[in-house]
Amino acid sequence: MDSLICASCGRPIRSAFVKALGKAWHSEHFTCAACGRSLVNVPFFERGGKIYCELDYKNMVGVKCAVCGKVIEGKYLKNYWNDVYCARHQDELPLCSNCGRPISTLLTRGGVDFGDGRYCCNICTPKILGEREVNERVLPRLVEFYKNYELPLTDLVRGVPVHLVDAREMARQAQGDSLHPVTGLIKKVVKIETRGTRQTQSKRIQEILILKGLTEIAASGVLAHEIGHAYMFAHDFPPLPPIVEEGMAEIFSFLWLRSRKGPEVAFRLNLIEINDNPIYGEGYQTARRYMSERGFWALLDYVKEHAQFPRL
Repeated sequence: MDSLICASCGRPIRSAFVKALGKAWHSEHFTCAACGRSLVNVPFFERGGKIYCELDYKNMVGVKCAVCGKVIEGKYLKNYWNDVYCARHQDELPLCSNCGRPISTLLTRGGVDFGDGRYCCNICTPKILGEREVNERVLPRLVEFYKNYELPLTDLVRGVPVHLVDAREMARQAQGDSLHPVTGLIKKVVKIETRGTRQTQSKRIQEILILKGLTEIAASGVLAHEIGHAYMFAHDFPPLPPIVEEGMAEIFSFLWLRSRKGPEVAFRLNLIEINDNPIYGEGYQTARRYMSERGFWALLDYVKEHAQFPRL
C-alpha cells in the first residue's frame, strides 16, 4: 500500500494525520495558511487551494466595516457615500453635521466637536468657511446667480451682514419659533411712520444668520434658503402658511445648488429631495411639482397672489 503524502510538506505520513478536501496532512501541518493556527477539530475553509481558519477566511472574503475595520456580522448600514459599516456605529458615534458620516479614526480620520451639539469630520473640516468668505465670496455669487431668474437682490442684501453663530445662539435668536433644527435665520425690521392720518411702512433685512462650521456648499445652500425668505418679505408676499413659506425657500436653495457641481452638491440636493419633514420636505415637493409643470415665475406669482400652493 502506497504511503500517504502530506499536502503541506510533501513527505510520507507515518504518524497521526488529517484527511480533508481529498488530501492528507500531518496533524501538525494541518494549519491556517495565514496565522499558522492548528485546524485539527475546528472549522476550516479552503480558498485557492489553501486552508484557513474562520477568522482569516472572513477577513479575506467578508465585507469589512468602514468604521471599525472588522468583518461585518449581522446588521449593517450603507450611507450616501457608499460606506458600509456595522449598524451599531450609527448610535455609538457622532455624525458629521456636514456630510452625515460617522466620525471615526478609520473612516474620517477623526473630527472636531463644535461644542454646541454638532460635530464635523476631518474630511469636511478643511472645507469650512469663515464669516469673511461668506460675505465677500458666497453672497455676491448668489446675487449674481439670481439675476438669471430676474430676481433683483442687489438692493435687498446690499450692506446686509451675514453672521455665523453656533447652534445655541441660533436657537436663542429663533426664540423657539421653528419647526425644524435652525440652520439659518433672517432678522427683519418693519418700520411704520405716521404723518397725520397717513401711515407709511418700510422694510429691511437687518442681518442674516447661518450656522458656523458649514462647508461652502452647505453654507451657500442655507444662505440661498434665507434669501428666499428675504425676497418674499421684501416683496410684500402675504403671510404664508409654514409649509408654503418653507417650501418656497427650499426652492431658492434647490435652484442654486442645481447650478453647482460635485459630490457634495449631489449630497445636498439628495437631502432636499428625500426630506420627509411635513413642512420643509412636503412644502418643497409640492412647490417643485408645480414648478416642473409651469415654471418658477408661475409658482412665485401664484403663491404671492393666493398665499397657498396651487392644486395640481
